[in-house]
Amino acid sequence: MQGFITRKADNADNYKITANLKATITDYTKSYVGIVPYYKDEGNYVVCYLQWENATSNALKSIGCTGMIDGVDIGWHDFWSFQGLTPNMANGVDLTVERYNSMLKITFMGKSETKQIANV
Repeated sequence: MQGFITRKADNADNYKITANLKATITDYTKSYVGIVPYYKDEGNYVVCYLQWENATSNALKSIGCTGMIDGVDIGWHDFWSFQGLTPNMANGVDLTVERYNSMLKITFMGKSETKQIANV
C-alpha cells in the first residue's frame, strides 16, 4: 500500500504543510504513508514518509525524508525522535513538514525534530 499527499509548488524555500494521514494497514513493512511537501518536477521534490519497525508492529522505526533539488539528490535522512511511536492510522494523525533555508522540521504526534539537509 502506498499513500502520499502531494503539494505542487514553484517555491522550494520556506514552506509549511500539515496533512492528516489516515490508512488501514495490514503489513507495515510494505506500507508507505507520507507527504510530498514540495513538488515542481522530477528533479525538484521532497518526500517525507513513515517507516515501521516490522510487518506486524505499529511501532515506528523513524520518519524518513529524501528527494532532489535542482537535479541533485538530497540523500536519505532519518528522523529518529519518532522511533517507537504507535500512531493510530485508522483514526488519522497529523504530519507537519516545515522548511526554512536548509533546515527541515518534522512534527508528528507531539514531537518535533529539525535537521539540516545537504544539497538544499
